[in-house]
Amino acid sequence: MRKGFFLAEMVVVIIVLVMISATLSRFFRTLAYELPRNSRLVEENSVLLSAVRYISDDVTGAKNIICDDSSGNSLLVIVLPDSTVSYELKDDRIIRSVINDYPGQSSEDIVWQIPHGKIEWRIWFRNDTSYAVEIITCLEDKDLGHLQKKMANNYLFFTSTLKGNAK
Repeated sequence: MRKGFFLAEMVVVIIVLVMISATLSRFFRTLAYELPRNSRLVEENSVLLSAVRYISDDVTGAKNIICDDSSGNSLLVIVLPDSTVSYELKDDRIIRSVINDYPGQSSEDIVWQIPHGKIEWRIWFRNDTSYAVEIITCLEDKDLGHLQKKMANNYLFFTSTLKGNAK
């Protein structure tokens, strides 16, 4: 009667365990690291898209658009028929402020936190008149020491002044 395993059987068992653990390590890395990270990135992207929707709505009804170049392209001012809206990039946040032309109207600032989000805007001109805003967004994430740009998008929104200038 045999009271142990042969050396060949033990080697086979160890090789099988190594192969199983190598396969499962990828699964556990995905489960423990990739899924929460990607979930956070999707949530931050939805916050960024919410800010882009507000900018889109404001640009569509704009009479004029001004970008403050002295602040490093961090301030976008949109002149609407009844108010003025400003968007400011500050410390991983986008701050939307409304300045009403009518006294007595209250306005609240809207703040979007985007710790890994990057947003940039460029104003398009025709005959020294602003007619569109290009918005470039992405999420910058470090993975294993490498900075990666994820969910990069470009948007182009036209003002209502373009319709008036069309011939």
